[in-house]
Amino acid sequence: HIVVGGLILLENGGAPADEVRKMMAATVKTICSANDITARAEDIFAERCMVLQWLDLHDKIRPAWIMRLVRNQLSDGGWQARNMPPIGQSNQHTVIVTLAALAEFLAHHRRAG
Repeated sequence: HIVVGGLILLENGGAPADEVRKMMAATVKTICSANDITARAEDIFAERCMVLQWLDLHDKIRPAWIMRLVRNQLSDGGWQARNMPPIGQSNQHTVIVTLAALAEFLAHHRRAG
């Protein structure tokens, strides 16, 4: 959420750009570490992948992370968030951030081709 807020501030001139960039850069190591150690590839996991790509840090995205997201797709086509409604079914927020992460990953690799 720090990165998303920072990107909004940068887009709208809401704060000194250098300070915002420093704040966002300080979160990158934590984001990567969290995705490396978490046992679940759900909502916040997908969101971390998405924001790293928004920061153009495609090299930080491990292909194994993307595979974990793909493997967690439910039979209804979406993704669930643990303990979030509807329980056992796709959660709107989780679906959106997962699709964004997957789309960014695919687009980057097609461009790099």
